[in-house]
Amino acid sequence: MKPRILLVDDHKIMRTMIRNMLGEVNYEFIEAGNGREGLEVLNKDKAINLILCDYNMPEMDGAGFLDERNKIAEYQKVPFVMVTSARSETLIDQCNKKGVSGWLTKPFKKESLTEMVAGVLK
Repeated sequence: MKPRILLVDDHKIMRTMIRNMLGEVNYEFIEAGNGREGLEVLNKDKAINLILCDYNMPEMDGAGFLDERNKIAEYQKVPFVMVTSARSETLIDQCNKKGVSGWLTKPFKKESLTEMVAGVLK
């Protein structure tokens, strides 16, 4: 069975790029356009293996989504990777304390993404 990845990003082009880089042959993808939509997915689907999430989004940003994800028992241990252009050390530190498994800074290369995903899905 393929690992299921929830892609949460307000830019459809970024979600498409990530899907293409990782390869839909290797993974199954579920998409959400912001944290609120991502939360709806988590409340309906209890079989997500990894969350890749942008930080800056309308309605609910990545930090808010991470906070809400942490309230769902089934998802507290599911790897959560921020994929964002935000580079603040304070922000990274705050998210790490909330349980972020990794931080991938945009723009990134395919190798960085594939290594990050493989590492957190071990």
